[in-house]
Amino acid sequence: MATTERVTDGVVKCLVWDLDNTLWSGTLLESDDCRLRPGIRDVLRELDRRGVLQSVASRNDHDRALRHLERKGLANLFLHPQVGWDSKVRDVTTIADRLGLALDAVALVDDEPFEREQVRRLLPDVRTYPATAATALPSLPEFSPAALSPESRNRRWAYIGIEARVRASGASGMSQSQFLQWCRTELTVRDARPDDLPRIQELLQRTHQLNATGVVWSPAQIEAWLERGEWRVFVAELRDRFVDYGRIGVAACRCRSREWELAAFLLSCRVLSRGIAGFFLSWVRCQAARDGAKAFRARYRPGQRNHLMLRLFRLAGLRPDRRLRDGTEVYGGPVLTQVRAPRWLTVHDGGL
Repeated sequence: MATTERVTDGVVKCLVWDLDNTLWSGTLLESDDCRLRPGIRDVLRELDRRGVLQSVASRNDHDRALRHLERKGLANLFLHPQVGWDSKVRDVTTIADRLGLALDAVALVDDEPFEREQVRRLLPDVRTYPATAATALPSLPEFSPAALSPESRNRRWAYIGIEARVRASGASGMSQSQFLQWCRTELTVRDARPDDLPRIQELLQRTHQLNATGVVWSPAQIEAWLERGEWRVFVAELRDRFVDYGRIGVAACRCRSREWELAAFLLSCRVLSRGIAGFFLSWVRCQAARDGAKAFRARYRPGQRNHLMLRLFRLAGLRPDRRLRDGTEVYGGPVLTQVRAPRWLTVHDGGL
């Protein structure tokens, strides 16, 4: 069984591969006949199916290495490959930055003990694995998400679409608002259904920056929410001319006659720069008003990376109400009788 040389909690969102004597046998600069190591192609495809992003960090000739990956039919599997003569530390950091991932969601597989040790020392949050462990990686819990959804299987293509969108934005000459309108961004907000359960569970596990509490509820608990009248669970879906992101947000509220309390609120980090979070929160507060509630509460549990959620609550006019024994902070404010979407956003409202 493969073992990681650095153990941290949580799933690996991106696995970075070395090439020589890791992805393939031999050294490419010495021979063009380097063959994929046995079982590697199956590992690449399986991790891709599970929604694990993959990239490359290799000391190699850039053009030669990419041509070899293309000949193997693998080039499109790797996002932002870093091939050249920089250090693996810089390569891994660059990949994480370009994908918008925290380093504790990134892992490296490399045959060289020196490279792994350097990454461990300088990037201690990054998990490292020897090349001999590569074929066993899919059996490890950090590569085995509890739930898979269509969004998982399409995650690589979503990131490819995001990159195309970023390039188009830079070349458009438009303002941010004009560009967003040109993107034909559409948001669908609706009640959750039983077939949303795998995706809700996946978002709870994978989302950290835009996650109000960080609590990972069990599938049984989420299913109970959908069946019990005192709970309302909402899902947000997003698409534009580049990408169909699928289900990117979840809000779960415990509903009382005079008050709604937001127990879980999270959105995929891929939509961090869109301004979707504020609108979705306001939309939920409107649902509370439609249900007859007069007050709205929202839970926030401070974490290492979710300070943006606290900022969101404050910008939304929610104020500190009380603190629970487990450190969870409760913010409160009035419900909203109406919410106006930005001009560039078309909203399909399933709550009406």
